[in-house]
Amino acid sequence: MISSFERHPGVCRRVASGSIDLCLLAVAAGIATWVGLALQGPAPETERELLEGISRLWLGKLLPAAMLVVLVSMAWCWAVMAGTPGQLLMGCRVGRAGDGRPLNLAVALWRSLLLILLGGAVAVPLITLYFDRRRRGIHDWLSASEVTFEDESRVGIEQWKEEIG
Repeated sequence: MISSFERHPGVCRRVASGSIDLCLLAVAAGIATWVGLALQGPAPETERELLEGISRLWLGKLLPAAMLVVLVSMAWCWAVMAGTPGQLLMGCRVGRAGDGRPLNLAVALWRSLLLILLGGAVAVPLITLYFDRRRRGIHDWLSASEVTFEDESRVGIEQWKEEIG
């Protein structure tokens, strides 16, 4: 039987899944900004007032909350669903290095924190993807996790029979 945790996605698939997640975060940030500006009072009259309002809103209130939400939501996705929405759409799963078991919440939070801290430093995790045969980033190494690619065409006949009954 061939395990579904056998293949490791390439750099393009990992970047694509991260891009999908960033697009979702951008939409959420836009909605939060729109709601925040609406709650602050009357609409700004000039572009300069609008930009100043957005700056005050993000630096004063939204940025710390957004970082916490991103940290916790990524960890929850990895611990509960084995991947963020972008990773799941690209057929990737996050699990423990070696055996592919799901991450517990503590390991997922540690991985999330590492990714945020190192990812903010000019995409440092991407550099190590080129040098590791399992395509693991620094955050994967330090959290003993790995990203795998589920390829349904490689499922063994016994596993296929078990799944369909």
